[in-house]
Amino acid sequence: MNEPMEQPASTTAPSEGKVYDIAEIIEAVVKLVQDMDEKLTSLCAAHEALDKEIHEDFFGPIHKQYQEHVRGQGIEGVRAKYGARFGELAEPLKAFGIEDVFERLYDALEELKKGEGYKDEDEGPFVDGIFSQAMDRISRVRGQPPKPPESPEPPKEEPSAVEKTTVTIGGDKPTDKPPAKTPKKWSPAMDL
Repeated sequence: MNEPMEQPASTTAPSEGKVYDIAEIIEAVVKLVQDMDEKLTSLCAAHEALDKEIHEDFFGPIHKQYQEHVRGQGIEGVRAKYGARFGELAEPLKAFGIEDVFERLYDALEELKKGEGYKDEDEGPFVDGIFSQAMDRISRVRGQPPKPPESPEPPKEEPSAVEKTTVTIGGDKPTDKPPAKTPKKWSPAMDL
């Protein structure tokens, strides 16, 4: 009784028409997606042009001027801090092509600050090294022996009255390794 019903031949023709209608719908959707892609591409291009105009044309000069101001303030700070020491080197260093010794010193200090493990205490010995190198070069050009460093070595600490005693337990000996010294990083300003 429940026999499958056979469909008449006339129903197959409309189903073929439905397949054709789906293909038309898919083509319409593909065309719509392509049109949206073109609009989105043109919108992205317009956004990039606006972004470039805002950042490069408007904020670019402001940022550049700010960086120049910060650099100028930094150079003036170096001039105020080390002016008495390096002022006498300004004229002799012009023979080496160094127009502004404070500008070069500022650049060298900025490079030092970018290095790993930089501490504020590193600046003094670094500047001392640059000063010594500059004085050595000037002295060699003038044919004079190099001047001794201006700052005397700090006095060595006297051993205290308390002695350090090492106790070994069970045959183990403690190992006291001194901390490793980090080498000074080379900078172009060190070639003054």
